[in-house]
Amino acid sequence: MACGCLGKASEAEVFKDSKERWCTDILFLILLIFSVGASIAVCGVSIAADPSLITDLIYPTDRNGANCGKDEFSDRKKIVYPRLDSDFLEQYTVVATGQWWNFKPTGYCTEVCPSGFDLANPTVYGGPTYPCSATNCTPSDQFYYYTYPTKDMLGRCIPSATTLPAETRNLCIFPNCTSATAMALNVSSGGVAGMVSCTSVDSQPNAKNTWQVCPAGCTGDCCTAQQSACSGDGTLQVTEAVTETFMPHSSTDDDIGFTQQWATYVQLVLGGYEGLVVWEGIIALTVFGVALPIMMGFVWAVFLWFFAGIVVYVLIGALVVTLLILDFILMIKAGFFEVDPSALDSLLGANSTYITEISTSADDTWKTYYTVFAVIMIIVTVMFLLFLIINRKCIGRLIAILQETTKVFKSMFGIVLWPFFDLVLQTGVFVFGFFAIFFAANAPDSLFSEWGWKVLAVIFQVFIVFWMSQFVRATVWTSMSAAICRWYVTDNAAGAEKPCCGMGTGFAQLASGTCLILCKHLGSMAFGALIIATIQTIRAIVQTIDYYTQDVQKNNCFLSLCLKCIQYCLACIQKTVEMISYYGFVFVAMRGDSFCKACYETMAFIIQYPAQTALNKTVAKVLNLLIGWSTPVLSAACAFWYLEYGAGDYAEQFNTMWAAGVTFIIAFIVTSGITMIYDCAIDTIYLCAFKDMAENDPPKFMSDDLRVGFGLAMSQEEAYTEAGVPVTLATKHKSQTQRKREKAQSGPRYDTANPAVSTVSAANTV
Repeated sequence: MACGCLGKASEAEVFKDSKERWCTDILFLILLIFSVGASIAVCGVSIAADPSLITDLIYPTDRNGANCGKDEFSDRKKIVYPRLDSDFLEQYTVVATGQWWNFKPTGYCTEVCPSGFDLANPTVYGGPTYPCSATNCTPSDQFYYYTYPTKDMLGRCIPSATTLPAETRNLCIFPNCTSATAMALNVSSGGVAGMVSCTSVDSQPNAKNTWQVCPAGCTGDCCTAQQSACSGDGTLQVTEAVTETFMPHSSTDDDIGFTQQWATYVQLVLGGYEGLVVWEGIIALTVFGVALPIMMGFVWAVFLWFFAGIVVYVLIGALVVTLLILDFILMIKAGFFEVDPSALDSLLGANSTYITEISTSADDTWKTYYTVFAVIMIIVTVMFLLFLIINRKCIGRLIAILQETTKVFKSMFGIVLWPFFDLVLQTGVFVFGFFAIFFAANAPDSLFSEWGWKVLAVIFQVFIVFWMSQFVRATVWTSMSAAICRWYVTDNAAGAEKPCCGMGTGFAQLASGTCLILCKHLGSMAFGALIIATIQTIRAIVQTIDYYTQDVQKNNCFLSLCLKCIQYCLACIQKTVEMISYYGFVFVAMRGDSFCKACYETMAFIIQYPAQTALNKTVAKVLNLLIGWSTPVLSAACAFWYLEYGAGDYAEQFNTMWAAGVTFIIAFIVTSGITMIYDCAIDTIYLCAFKDMAENDPPKFMSDDLRVGFGLAMSQEEAYTEAGVPVTLATKHKSQTQRKREKAQSGPRYDTANPAVSTVSAANTV
């Protein structure tokens, strides 16, 4: 019952119709619903026990626990932190260990965020006049002056700079102040003599040859003459911007250090944000961050259709070369042979200490370890080469599958939208998870009497977030897989009528596949997501323990080794479980199997075709790296070029590198969705094709292109063609070797007197 019940359909059918399916793993869907409800209940109980968890998020909290914008502070909706430097120093252990949620800065409510220090009317924060009710605070005589300009960020006045603009002047460097050109201006500069004289620069006392262009009193013809003399070829004019900083007399370098660093970060973020919300930044993000990666997904599909074989062999060759280089380096470090570093420098055209380091054998202490690693890697390399030679036919099949995958983008180009559903839903899960973990971690002690219960509550919330995230990803993946399965047995099948040029939106198949999964197989999605989320939660716990025991590990090598080994093993287990689970999701999409049965069929399938599965996954991962990184890099480069050279004065006002970086992140997320489609299509077509070959003799749905790539012949079709008779459907498919052998044994394949009858008879005899 836990694994669901299934309808019975013919095993020869690759894709089971929805009418022959039943709900699968329904208990796990119910369990997920109850678990999410429990997570929401934990949030609700925490808020009920301490309503300030909500009000503190909406309204900033001052040093006394009062909310800015409420009650006596209804007219003071902002909060300023006038002693942020001292707070950093006093809570240094909290900040240094990364426990920012425990950092409690001293805040005071204010009407507006300070824009700087006003010498004529300095603002005082705190003191005996600061509002204070008897229930939540006691009056204090301590007051502060705040000297930093700030930016309003969600009602928090965050320092954004430590200086204020004071003066700006233009300085002429060439011609200098003693040149004949400059001296002539004292005579002919609009009748004002003595306007050109050497000036000093406080920050560079050695600069004694500059003069100020258009100083006070030099206007009209005087300023025009000076501007003309210091502009044009061979001249150099700079702008000197003078700033001022006002600090309390009691401040020290240690006090202001953290605030200056914090202000730098805030200024960088705000400057980058301002550069993104202007029209040029929006164009860069939408065109190069979203549209270009989607277009590149189709470009890669066209490229792979024509050059899939070249791409696969180049990727495999790159893996082999990488292994050989690693073997070479390890053998050098192990002392198997010596290499002259100068020869490598001349060969590579570089002169680097890094080259010298890798081309020098290790000392005696490490030489034994390098010897062991070298031997292991040599064995791995030899085994990989033998694997490629023995399973060279698998490479041809992989190329055919990859070419077939590219058809998906042509026949169902609407599939590129489906990963965006995953992105939107994952964003919702992240927001929910943030608040769920926040409420559990900040629940009052009255709710969790012991710290262990609070830890369990946080772990439970983390687990629910992982479970929901994997559930969303599995649902989107399996929906696309179901659509591709339906396409494989209908529109792409041999003999099927195809639309013009084989192009189509595929929205009907995608909607049908999504409805199929949502209506009948959400339980299987919940089951598979549960297993993956459990491993992810265990990994998160171990990583947290590793993070908070760094100091202990420095003095305990055994503990450090154990934690690293555990994390490595858990990572391997997670990757294995994910591979089996997502193959299982394809079986759910194909046959409507329960997750238990789907995983069993996956294991049986991998055992039956280990070489093909390993080769598919290896090349797919390398291909994902190629597409997943080259596309965002191209997008970021295009965005940088546009903003730097094609967007007017954008580069003068904003940081183009920041905008290019954000474009890279957005493009990387979009490209990840495109590579998700490639992964899903490769796995689905692979399983459909082999299922078709295993259950149907000859394959019933495999397209002609895929048959050719798999080395399958269309013997009866060829017989008809040889006889000059039209053919409507191929019925027998064999390997090229079988056809040649059987053709030689069977003798003449047709009779000239009655070619149609004779060829069919010959084919049936074969």
